[in-house]
Order: sequence, then C-alpha cells, then structure tokens
Amino acid sequence: MSWPRIRSVSLMTFSVVLLSAPGAPAITIDQASRVVLASASVNVPPTFTDDDAAGKSSSQSGGFLEAAVASAGLADISNVNGEALQESTLGLDGRGVLVAEGGASVGVSFDVFDPGFPSRATGAGQTGFSLIFTTETSVVYDIGISLRAELADLTVFSAPRPVDVDIMATALLVGASSGVIFERRIQDLLVDGLQETDTLSLFGTLAPDTYLLELFAQVELQGFEDSVGFATAGFGYDVTVVPEPRTGLLLGLGLALLSALRAEHRRG
Repeated sequence: MSWPRIRSVSLMTFSVVLLSAPGAPAITIDQASRVVLASASVNVPPTFTDDDAAGKSSSQSGGFLEAAVASAGLADISNVNGEALQESTLGLDGRGVLVAEGGASVGVSFDVFDPGFPSRATGAGQTGFSLIFTTETSVVYDIGISLRAELADLTVFSAPRPVDVDIMATALLVGASSGVIFERRIQDLLVDGLQETDTLSLFGTLAPDTYLLELFAQVELQGFEDSVGFATAGFGYDVTVVPEPRTGLLLGLGLALLSALRAEHRRG
C-alpha cells in the first residue's frame, strides 16, 4: 500500500469539493460604525464652546476610518483642550475570513485659575468602534484587545468643591442568542502614577448567531475655580474570525478518502 499516493488522491478530491461548495458566505458584516468626538467649554462667563466630531458607518469591507479631532476653549485665564483619535480597518478576505484591527485614544487637559469665582472648564473626548456580524456556521475567533485609562494629573488648589472625573474604557462581545462572550470595563479615578490596563487574548468557537463587538473609550474632566488636570484613555484590537469547515465538506472529505482507500485496495 502506498500511503503517499492515497494522501495525494484524497487531498486533491477534497480541494475540488471545497472550492465547488455552494451556499451563502459563512460570515457577513451587517454594520460597522466608528465615531470620534472632542468637546471643550469654558464658562467664566461668557461661555465658549467648541465641538469637533467625525464618524462613519458601513456594511462593506475595506478601510474604515482614520480620523483625529480636537477642540480648545480659552476664556480669561482658564483653558481646556480635548482630543480624540482613531485608526481602524475592517474586511472579509477571499476566503471569507473576517479581519478587524485598529486603535484609538482620547485625552483632556484643563487649567483653571480663578480663585473665589465660579469659573469652570469642561473637556470631553470619546472614541468608539462597533461591529455587527452574522455567522451562518460555527466560526473560530482569535481576539486580542487592550484597554487603558489614566488620570495623570488632578490638582485642586482653592476650589470649594472637587472636579468631576470620568475616565474609562470598555470592551464587549455579545451574541443575540449566545449571550455575553466577554465584557470588560476599566476606570481610573486616582492620581497614583499608575495606569489602569486590561488585556484580553481569547480563542474559541462561536455558534451560528448575530454578534455585536463594541469598544469604547471616554474621558470627561471638569475643573472648578482653581485646578489643573490631565487624563487619557484608549483601546486597541486585533480580531480574526474564521469559518469552520462545513459538515458537507467534511462528509465529502470522508467519502473521498473512503473511495481512494477502496480503489487502492482493489489495485493491491
């Protein structure tokens, strides 16, 4: 019996079955959306407000968004700056494999110097990526995600009330029928010189379903009277979703292998 020849025959037959298999794509992109937003306002009075935003939604493969927005508020001797960035790509390759990758960050800084008066500076930055996709068959996923949040500086000098702080990053993968696959949230509310981080490296199988992958980072800071502050947050992701061989294809492989073994046995 010549095993090399049997393997060659079975693999050639399997290739024909694989390439000629009918049916809809195993993975479809239903919707993908991204947004970056930065805003800044100073109330002395008078009030100065600046907003800058960019967003995009699509159900198509291809490059998705590369955007940076920034805003600045300046009034009297108070100032605030907000910034949001994002780069992301999304696609289905020729094999029907879903690939998404990118990174995003937000940052806010303020400096309020008006002791004894109700001067206020507020800055905010938001950046988010969401993807809805449907799998017709079981799929294998390989996902890497990083989250970070840091309150780098927050000093209150003479204000009679504290500043308002919201610094966070989240990640979520949930199926309409499958439920939550993973969910993470980090938040940093202390100036301790340490950055809050969370890293996920996940591999597994998803059942046929419609799934939502959502990543989000936000910073909001409000300074009052006499205070300074600086904070950042962000996320990064690398996602691959691969269709598993369909049952029909595996059956075709088994039949091809069986036929090859029988033919070899008759020749022997």
